[in-house]
Amino acid sequence: PIIEIDHNLSDEIPSITSNNFLGGKLAAEKLVNSGCKNIIHFRGPSGLVTVQDRTSGFQSVLKAKGIQTHTYDLAFISPDPLDIESKINAHLDVDGIFCDSDIIAILAIQSLKRAKKRVPEDVQVIGFDNIQLSSMLEPKLTTIEQSTEAIGKAALKSMMKLINGEELDYFHQTIDVKLIERDTTKKVF
Repeated sequence: PIIEIDHNLSDEIPSITSNNFLGGKLAAEKLVNSGCKNIIHFRGPSGLVTVQDRTSGFQSVLKAKGIQTHTYDLAFISPDPLDIESKINAHLDVDGIFCDSDIIAILAIQSLKRAKKRVPEDVQVIGFDNIQLSSMLEPKLTTIEQSTEAIGKAALKSMMKLINGEELDYFHQTIDVKLIERDTTKKVF
């Protein structure tokens, strides 16, 4: 048996993914509610369904508020720090950045520091994944948390059902995500 995890490449294969649309939406709501109006979105390769879903959720909120974004595709595995820096330097009025991974967010924060921009006072940054490093940085990264534990448990349960010839509860299962607010975004009271 085969189960896709964090991707849904075929309607013929069962999958378990994070609710990427919700993740994009939560990030946009946080940036907008914190006063951001000039936003950059650093995303992964646009051909990936997960990236498309995050972008759709993110854009759904911004379009409703009449806010335009500058969206750039980057590699997930090893994004180019110089590419990130050049994009930031091309938009010196940026006040919010949403990154489709915490690694991209960390690189963006480093670029902002080199540009003498303060995080979150000048530019707010939100990542995606909630990797362990995100809570160890200074400032600590606000991020969208994917529950890898819930995904793993759902994958194991589905795999056991398939091995035993049982029907799956959900052919394409979506696990909710949540916003983890830390120090790279402003607190809204």
